[in-house]
Amino acid sequence: MTTFYRYLHSSRRVHSQNQKLNADAILKALSKSLLDNYNISTAIEKVKWEGLTDLNEERVDGLEKMLQQIEEFRSAILNNYSIDTLCDDIKVALKLLCDRYNRLDPVKYNLASDVISFGFTTFKEAIQNLAGWLQDGFPEKMASMLLGLAKAASLLNPELHQEMRKPYQHVLRKIFGSVFLINKQCQLDSDTFLSSVKNLTGMLDSIQKGDEADFITFLTTYPDVFKFRGGLKEWLSSVEGKRAALKLLMVTVSPQIRMGLESFFGPEQELDETTRYLQTLWVQLEKLHPTLRPKRVRFSGSASLNFDSALLLAEKLLKLEELEKTIRRANLNCDLTEVNQELLKEVLGELAESSFQKLSQIVPVLVESGYLKQDDSGYGLTPKAISRIGQIALAESFSAFDLSRRDKVSQTEKRLLPTFTEETRKYEYGDTLYLNLPRTLFSALTRSENKGVPVNLMPADFEVFTQESKTQTSTVVLIDMSSSMDDKFRHAKQVVVTLKQLVEWYFPGDSIKVVGFYSLARQIDNSELIRIAPLSAHFYNVPDRIAIRDLRNMEKHGGSDFPGDFTNIQEGLRLSRAILSKDFRNEKHIFLITDGEPTACIKDSFVYLKYPPTSFIFQETLKEVMRCTRNNIRITTFMLSDNSELRDFVKQIEMINSGKAFFSSPQDLNRVIVVDYLRKKVFRF
Repeated sequence: MTTFYRYLHSSRRVHSQNQKLNADAILKALSKSLLDNYNISTAIEKVKWEGLTDLNEERVDGLEKMLQQIEEFRSAILNNYSIDTLCDDIKVALKLLCDRYNRLDPVKYNLASDVISFGFTTFKEAIQNLAGWLQDGFPEKMASMLLGLAKAASLLNPELHQEMRKPYQHVLRKIFGSVFLINKQCQLDSDTFLSSVKNLTGMLDSIQKGDEADFITFLTTYPDVFKFRGGLKEWLSSVEGKRAALKLLMVTVSPQIRMGLESFFGPEQELDETTRYLQTLWVQLEKLHPTLRPKRVRFSGSASLNFDSALLLAEKLLKLEELEKTIRRANLNCDLTEVNQELLKEVLGELAESSFQKLSQIVPVLVESGYLKQDDSGYGLTPKAISRIGQIALAESFSAFDLSRRDKVSQTEKRLLPTFTEETRKYEYGDTLYLNLPRTLFSALTRSENKGVPVNLMPADFEVFTQESKTQTSTVVLIDMSSSMDDKFRHAKQVVVTLKQLVEWYFPGDSIKVVGFYSLARQIDNSELIRIAPLSAHFYNVPDRIAIRDLRNMEKHGGSDFPGDFTNIQEGLRLSRAILSKDFRNEKHIFLITDGEPTACIKDSFVYLKYPPTSFIFQETLKEVMRCTRNNIRITTFMLSDNSELRDFVKQIEMINSGKAFFSSPQDLNRVIVVDYLRKKVFRF
């Protein structure tokens, strides 16, 4: 008995099939790609390819996973089954005939010429040899052999003649499509079957001539015989898939079996009327709906398949191939509407259909939630989306600190919660009553004559915590935008969005600005924060110095001739100092993030560009460090590379500025900077 592979890739219940995809879950999945310098459209397609996890922790499979499932299903079929048994049911029927007629008394007579050609002189001799052939495989000239035996049998008696023709007609009718054209639940006698096939060929002949009037009449006459679902177009499409499956079998079977089956098509074969009409029908269908020759596949398993079961599996293999092609085309064209959802559900199951529907919701849900906007240039993130990405990054940073549940309070509480020293003092009128309860009770018990309960509290017993005076901080995050930062840049951007959200939620009196430096430097607005990326490498044929005006014009007009891929820490510090000098806050910091020593500086209206760097560029950069120090700006350096030149340079910055320096892997950068920022604040989680 044949066992078929079940086309369901998970036993999980599809209880969320109709649930809407959560916008925050989409944005969380997008944030990594956006920080990796993908544009929003590419990031969306990347999520569709890779899939995502919804907020309820349910996995939404992407197109990549669906293609993997298709390959797994295809491999399961090909590795489990053998197609060498395709004609075993025919061989069994013939063996039974051989066993039956092998017991006949020898009867000598003149056999038909096409049996004599095999070297046999008696019917029994032919039967015995046929039985031997069937042990070895499927004879290449099976059709001729069967017809010859049928002719010989007709000389003995009509009943024997008909029984010998049955296997022959059985094979032909399967090949010409009765196995999939006729509704198996409809029990037909031979005359009705012949009449229905004859009328179907006539109706299709009329359609070929442009007359479709006979189609309705045909449906009325034979409503249950043929597997019509919908109109003629749907039926032709359905039959096309099954004809293609039959062709796939013919190109996949062994050469011996294929030659045996093809022998039934020879012009010398005698066809009964029904089989002739089935053959005509096959030719008509090829004209109306041609099918391409399928690519051969290789079955390598051991489970046996009869003809009908093999045809069913061949059809499923073709459906897998068709679905695979449409998914790849949809991914290439960024258009999920090219995927046939009914076919996807049939082949991969309800969970895959649910995932696909959710993937199709990504853009509409983002637009509806106010995270995505569309204009003439395409899709763009809204300020709300950028803020939400910062919240996601901040949440991930806090999860890295392993905060316990009891340590977490609401955002509103954190904004309003004052910070305290460990000192207490006596309550004064007008103070907010932040009681140190143990000290208050101790004071009351000390004063009272009654040392037990109840405790008689008086206002004079109250002791309150001393509030810490908050310092407001202005910080510039100074990011290296040279090409060497390519694989580290997403972590630098994550630092910025995290700090911005940290300040917005917990330190609304603080300020965070962003400056990017390369051969020059510029301030980066919130709206472009997600989009910024490192510059491309450009070290060849670059002059040692370029006028600032000329370099800025080159940057403005863009193009490959702009030598932007140098490290001008000096200009980054100068611009940061200029921003901080306009700020009223008393604490001023620069977070310098870089993976290399300076290779550019500005002096006397010229930009000096040199790689490897020179002592001149080092000295000009350190002069700017001195200016920052005189302006009470503390510089904290985060090194993303551990080369000796960078370490030596950063040590000089520390000596001049009394700031701090950290060596960090890109992956730890966000955690290290957030921790350092919080250490500068009196803030209790």
